[in-house]
Amino acid sequence: MKNLAELTQEEKDKINVDLSASGIAYKERLNMPDGNSVQYLKTE
Repeated sequence: MKNLAELTQEEKDKINVDLSASGIAYKERLNMPDGNSVQYLKTE
């Protein structure tokens, strides 16, 4: 395991992107929109 404080800023940025993507994927799996995405209404 690495000490996160010792990573370069580029490595920290990559980790942050991975964490954000996994959080979005998790919310999508639970069908919980983040509030920023466009919601479409069914017109049946």
